[in-house]
Parts: sequence; C-alpha cells; structure tokens
Amino acid sequence: MAEVINCPVSKNKTMKFSTLPFLLAAVLIFMAAITRRTVKLHYLKPQNAHNIYWLLGVLGLWTVASSIMAIKGFYALPSFWASLPGFWFPFVPVILCLIPFTISSQFRKSLIKILNTTPVHWFVYLQALRVAALGTLYKTIIGQFPVHVELIIGIPDLIFGFSAFYIAKEVYANAIGWKSLAIWNLVGAGIIIIPGGISIQMGLPGIIQIFSTPPTAEVMFEFPLVIAPTIVVPLLVIMNSLVAWWLFKTKKYSNQD
Repeated sequence: MAEVINCPVSKNKTMKFSTLPFLLAAVLIFMAAITRRTVKLHYLKPQNAHNIYWLLGVLGLWTVASSIMAIKGFYALPSFWASLPGFWFPFVPVILCLIPFTISSQFRKSLIKILNTTPVHWFVYLQALRVAALGTLYKTIIGQFPVHVELIIGIPDLIFGFSAFYIAKEVYANAIGWKSLAIWNLVGAGIIIIPGGISIQMGLPGIIQIFSTPPTAEVMFEFPLVIAPTIVVPLLVIMNSLVAWWLFKTKKYSNQD
C-alpha cells in the first residue's frame, strides 16, 4: 500500500495526496499495453483483445464506485461493518476477473498468448510496485496506520516488493527455473490472501475485533487509502496468480524482448 499525505489547505479541511491512484494507473496501463503489444505482434486478434479491455474497464468502474462510497461514508455505516468486509471486500475484483476466466476458454487462450509474448521480467518488475508499502510503514511509525496490519501484511509485502528487483535480474539472465519463479509468485499471492482478510477484520468493528485502539483498520476504508484493498493490492495478487498458473501450465518460459 502506498503513502497518503495530509496537506493542509484551510483551518477545517485537509487535502490528502496519495500515490495509490498512480499505482493503479501504472498497473492498468501495463495490462492494456501488453495486450496491445500482443495484438501488434499479430499473436492476438483485436476482437479478442477487446475482452481484456472490457475487463479493465469494469475494474476501473468498480474502483470509481468504491471510491465514491468511501467519500460518501457508506463504508463507515454499522451495516457495512456487520457484513465482515475484511473477508470479502478485497475479493470483489478477483471475482470480476474469475468470471470471464472460468466461463470462456477463448479468454484463457488470449491470456496465454499475452503471457507467451511478454518478456517475463516485465511481470516481475510490476511486483516491484509493492515497495510503495514504504508509505504505510511511515504512516504506522507516525501513528496513522494500524500496527497489526503493517506487521502482518505491510512488511511482508514490502520485502516481497524489494525481492522483485533481484528476481527480475535473475529472470532476465535466464538464471532461475520456471518452478522457482512460479513458487515466488505464489508466495507473493499467499502473503496477502492467507493473512490479509483475517488481519483486516480483526481491526474492524464486529464480533472478531481484537485491535480496537486507534488507528484501527477502519482507516483502510477511507478515501484514498480504500483504493488499496479495492483494486491495487488485489490486482497485483491476481497478476501473481496468473503468472504462476501460466508457468505451471507451460512448464517453461522464454525471456524474449
């Protein structure tokens, strides 16, 4: 997750600056760019690429809708906390991606073509965006982010982001096997999926809340920080899972430029 800075603009209001929208833009542009590149290389038909673009558009609409709900205070309602959002909220974009992936063999074939034609170290460097978790580490130090979430999710996420620079170098040199790369991607997904929902929910109002001393995990549902669990973190985990699936399916990779 990325840094949010409070910039004073008046006595009663503060303007929050965050790198999260830029991280989101980087991920979505990357996905659109590699799809377009595959089309230009004539490995993917334009009509099949449109399905990828449509999915990116749907994810963008979900982000806008979630941001509006955060701004309007919907995520602060007792009825929302009662739904135990830590267990399902970050999985909304995952479900949106799984629907076409599950029901359409053509969609899966299109993804394989994109993965086959994209230099693998590009996907590794994409995960380096997770070093933006330095922002939440700073916020934790100054008392603006829940310590338990930072310890359970933030620090492992940060370490994984830094590891991407080394792994990308190894992949570029073809010095790492496909199994090792697949396992690295599974680790990147696992450090978020396994403890993520539980740690968030333990800091939210409800029957399993353990950490109630401010700041609690409620800050993660305020704008602009809500962009992280809404889309940015799930997208990076989805990319981890997608690359691991592709590697186990093809049992090889070629790091072509």
